[in-house]
Amino acid sequence: PDYVMQYPGRGLGDHSYCRNPDRESNPWCFFRQNSGAIGWAYCDCHQGAVRLVGSASSDSGRVEVYLNGQWGAVCNSHWTDRDATVICRQLGLGDIGTALQLSQFGSGSGLFHYERLGCRGDEDALSKCRSRTFVTGDCGHGNEAAVVCSGPPLRLVGSEEDFEGRVEVFHAGRWGSVCDDQWDDRDAEVVCRQLGYGGVAKAWSWAHFGQGSGPILLDAVKCTGNELFLDQCPHSDWEQHNCDHMEDAGVSCSPYTDGVVRLVGGDTPWEGRVEVFHNGDWGTACDDHWSQQHAEVVCRQLGYR
Repeated sequence: PDYVMQYPGRGLGDHSYCRNPDRESNPWCFFRQNSGAIGWAYCDCHQGAVRLVGSASSDSGRVEVYLNGQWGAVCNSHWTDRDATVICRQLGLGDIGTALQLSQFGSGSGLFHYERLGCRGDEDALSKCRSRTFVTGDCGHGNEAAVVCSGPPLRLVGSEEDFEGRVEVFHAGRWGSVCDDQWDDRDAEVVCRQLGYGGVAKAWSWAHFGQGSGPILLDAVKCTGNELFLDQCPHSDWEQHNCDHMEDAGVSCSPYTDGVVRLVGGDTPWEGRVEVFHNGDWGTACDDHWSQQHAEVVCRQLGYR
C-alpha cells in the first residue's frame, strides 16, 4: 500500500511499534493481517511500558506493566534475575537487575498481567521475552514481583542452602568478598533484605562458609539495619581493607526458628541423625539419657506417627 511506501520502517510490525509520523492526535501502526495483506489501525503507544513503583528510589520498586489501558503487576512465582535484568534494561537503568521475591515495596491494585515472563536475559524489552504467559493461577497481594537495578548485586556462596553463605558483591566487573570487621546482624539484615529473603538474619565471621579466592572488595561495613541495599551502608573505599580471606563475612537468612528439628544421613526421610536448629545454626543432640520417649517427641514434631 501507499502508506508503507510513504512511511518506510515506521510502524510495520508488531502492535507495540505504533507511531504518529503524520503528527495526528491518535497514533497508528501498520500490521499484517492473517491473509498477508497490510492494514493499519489506531494503537496505544504505551502498550508494554514498564514502571517501578512503591520506592523512594527510581531504580528499584514493584514492577508494573501497561497492557490494554491498565497498569498491572507480574507474579513472583517464576520471577528470576534474567527477567529483572530485562526490566532494568528496558527502563535504561543498566544491564544488571536483581529479582526480589518478597517485595518491600507494598502491594498494588490487585491486578496481575503476567504469571511469568520467561526472559533469556539478553532482550531489550519484556515484549521480546517469548515465553511470557498471562496470569492463570492464584496471584494475590504480596505476590508482586519487584526489582533492584541499583547497587552492586550480591550473592551467597559456599553453602548447600540458598538462603545462607559467604557474602560476595559484584563491583567493577568482578565478584569479591566482604571483610568481617564490624560485621554484625544489622549488616546481615540488609543483605537478606536486598536478596529478597525473609526469616532470621544472622551475621557470620571468620569465613564460616569457606574462604573466597577473589578480591576482598568491602571492609568496615556499618549498616543501621534499615537500608535497602548494602552499598547504602557506610563502608570503606572499594578494595581498601586490612584483611585476608580468613575474615570473609557470611550471612544466614534462615526461615527456621529455634527448636526446629530435622533428620539427616538416613536412607529414608523418616529416619536419621537428629539435628536441632538454635541460634542460627544446626547442631546434634547428645545421646546421654536418649530414650524411646524422646524419639516419639521428635517423630511427632516432624509429623510422623
